[in-house]
Amino acid sequence: MCRTSGCHGGLSADVPCNADGHGRNQQPGKGEAGEGIGMKQTKKVKHYLNGAWYYQKKADFLEEKIQILQSKAEKMTASFQDVPVFGGSQDHRQQLIAEMVDAEREQSKMKQQCRNKKQEIEYLIGMVENYQEALVLEMRYLYYENWQTIALKLNYDVRSIYRIHGKALLSLIAIHKRIIEASGKRLF
Repeated sequence: MCRTSGCHGGLSADVPCNADGHGRNQQPGKGEAGEGIGMKQTKKVKHYLNGAWYYQKKADFLEEKIQILQSKAEKMTASFQDVPVFGGSQDHRQQLIAEMVDAEREQSKMKQQCRNKKQEIEYLIGMVENYQEALVLEMRYLYYENWQTIALKLNYDVRSIYRIHGKALLSLIAIHKRIIEASGKRLF
């Protein structure tokens, strides 16, 4: 998670950093349509759309943690297998197992939240009428593609992808307004 001052346009630290290894190296709002009047709204939309990515990263981190804990527990079992256990090492092993169980529960929760968020995002993107805009949103926020990959796959230059993305965000803002008017439900 990013804690760099000014990164993400001042959004909370719960948004993924652009230096995340997925090629998200374009700072939000840079080179995209929708800057200016609707910039605050587009930042909210991007923050909402990045929610699934955040849950996925958290689940991945927990998977690594579980593997490390399992490895430690297996090493303890192998080294103490023939030695009688009196207190200390058994307590440490039980603590490792408890940490693994907690991490597995948290990981399961993150995976479910990721699935739920992806379904919400998929539904919202499905309401976008322009197929290019919908495709760019889907590739970016459901498949976590970077801008260069999206441009390559769609046979556009990156600047055009930024423009399409900006228009797509404005489309989502309009859709969101209609949702609020119809149901009173606010998504972002």
